[in-house]
Amino acid sequence: MDDKDPLREQLVREIEALAAGELSLRERLHAAETLYVSGHYSMAADLYAPLSGTADSYALRRTLQALHLADRRSEARKLFESLSPELRVSDGYLGLGVGVYERAGLLKPALKLVERALERHDVLRNRLSWIQLLIRLGRPAPMQNWLATVPAEIEGSPIELISLAQLIDRYVGNDERALRIGYRALRAGYGNPRVHLAYALGLIIGGRVSDVVMSVPDTVNPGTGVVLVNDDTGEVLHRIIETAANPIVEREELSPDDALAKRLLGLAVGETIEFPKVGVGPQIYRLAEIQSRYLFAFRRTMRDFPTLFPDNPAFGSFTIDDSKGDERFEEMFALARGRAERGKQLEATYRDHVIPIAMFSRFSGASIFDVWDGFSSNPDIGLRVALGIEGEFEAGRLAAARPIGVVDPLSIYAWVRMGVAPLIRKLSQRLAVVQSTIDALRELAEERESQRGRKMGTFGYDGEHYQLVEMTEEVFERQLAEANAALELAETLPLVPAEAEQALPDKIADLLRDLHPAYHDTLIASLQPQRALITDDFGYRVVAQEAGAQVTWTQCLTKQAQRSKRLSDPEYRQIIGALLDANYRFVQFGANELIGELQDSDWQLNYRLRSYARLLASETLNRASVAQVLAELVLTSWHHARNSSQVAVFPMAYLEVSRELGRESVAREDLVAAHRVAHVLETRALNEFKLPPKLLGTTNLTPVSELARESLEAAGREVARIWGVLRAAGLG
Repeated sequence: MDDKDPLREQLVREIEALAAGELSLRERLHAAETLYVSGHYSMAADLYAPLSGTADSYALRRTLQALHLADRRSEARKLFESLSPELRVSDGYLGLGVGVYERAGLLKPALKLVERALERHDVLRNRLSWIQLLIRLGRPAPMQNWLATVPAEIEGSPIELISLAQLIDRYVGNDERALRIGYRALRAGYGNPRVHLAYALGLIIGGRVSDVVMSVPDTVNPGTGVVLVNDDTGEVLHRIIETAANPIVEREELSPDDALAKRLLGLAVGETIEFPKVGVGPQIYRLAEIQSRYLFAFRRTMRDFPTLFPDNPAFGSFTIDDSKGDERFEEMFALARGRAERGKQLEATYRDHVIPIAMFSRFSGASIFDVWDGFSSNPDIGLRVALGIEGEFEAGRLAAARPIGVVDPLSIYAWVRMGVAPLIRKLSQRLAVVQSTIDALRELAEERESQRGRKMGTFGYDGEHYQLVEMTEEVFERQLAEANAALELAETLPLVPAEAEQALPDKIADLLRDLHPAYHDTLIASLQPQRALITDDFGYRVVAQEAGAQVTWTQCLTKQAQRSKRLSDPEYRQIIGALLDANYRFVQFGANELIGELQDSDWQLNYRLRSYARLLASETLNRASVAQVLAELVLTSWHHARNSSQVAVFPMAYLEVSRELGRESVAREDLVAAHRVAHVLETRALNEFKLPPKLLGTTNLTPVSELARESLEAAGREVARIWGVLRAAGLG
């Protein structure tokens, strides 16, 4: 029955209903097997479990497989670890155990199992698992030593061989073994687009073996490719004298014993060869180019990929026709315009909807880290971190008070980029990461390192001009240093397993399935008791909260640390300033932060104070809260500023920014309300000082309101004087 057949799903639902009742042994096994092969692994695991025991059996293996496939990580690991040591390393269980540990991010026990597997079967499949674990653990030396000596004739599947070829290229360098193995993989896996893409993009274009690829003899030899051109007709022929077994004519391969191959041997570029063609007689072809077999295979893939795999869009292309003059680049320009337009659409989607940055990254084709860089440097977009609504920050601070916060990779990168990582390290005992977060940051660092020495840049369209922007060496080194610093910070944090007693809701798991595993794993790990998830990505926070996680973000985390004296007031202000500089939306602040920034700037208006003013002018803010902040600021400034003009610095900036945003009338209403609030605050302050002695010196027959009248009137005079100064400064 076909997977999409509606009768199949109906049958599965009926079996699920039957499974809820009492079943015989045979019925249970049959129901479990039907659910398993239909992809309903969780219920299948529940049905297999009573039949499994701890001795080797089909039911035990199926239970473990079903738990693993259902992503019930904690249960799968507990079941595996309940098995005897001998059973764990047996053929039927060892690979499963490696998968269970890897999925939870527990790489050290996974490595021990793989090493046991290598003792039994030192095959390429096991070696590749061993290599990947060592890379993820940051211990490359043993695998580099093995890669340096592995023979080019090693056996494996095409996917295994092309993976090995890329590893040799990446970790050993300009070594022909990478090409020899990759070439073997391509011939053996010619019908697999993954092999073609890995060879062409990963090994040739993105690899380090260019010297070998481009090196060719002066004359045609066995194993070389040729390009033959008929100058009379313009026909171009591509052929390779294939020395491997079983040359395939459809792939333009000639056996060394072929008559044409024998005539080609020894020819140099520019020489000609004549051979007959059916229906037209002898034709003369000029030898236009001699190619290494590796270059020939690459160009053949580039020519034939669209025909071999018509549904695969991997290789887009455009042509440049010099005969069209200035219009010859129009196709390339159209691509740039299309990318710019798509970028604007995606930005609008991010700005107007709740979407995790990782999902935006997937849609846009940029990495999550590049997206953060782009948004944080664009004040018109900014980074959506919070809404700024009532109760939101208090909930974030409560989550931040939990003993452990599991951090997503983007927050770690952001801390480094904003320059606050040294302050965050003070909180490291309460922070944790999952292994896939370390993986994501290691991938970033290695990708940037691999670009060393290459000319990098972007070609785009800003709506008016086409721009080709080349990355300078200084920028490259800074970006590489930041990636390495983010990786180093993640590696210093405690590592927690990516597992929980509860599975993610299906709709959440489906949403995260196509994103980097770090997002799924971080959320899973944060669901453990007494943990919270830490992310500066509002979209991801909403998803995590929907899954039942307690979630906080950098400001709430550091505010909680300030309250508990693990961060000082100046340190907290430094973090708030960094968030503002990175265009975080929304950042909560009060008069204390404003006064601190005014004092740090010597009461001079700067871009950060303007950022504060812009935030206060936001439509989403409760205006009473804005009036409270302005009132506290003015009263505190009155006591700390050296002159009256300094008192007016921020109120004037707030009015100016609001005018730019078309909200001047709202700002003036805020200042009027702040006047009233300041009167209340000043009265309260005077009462705290003057009222207690008066209460002690009078009887209960004297009304308190009568005793407080003096404070009320004195406060009115003082606040009127302060607001008179503000009006004189131009606030009206």
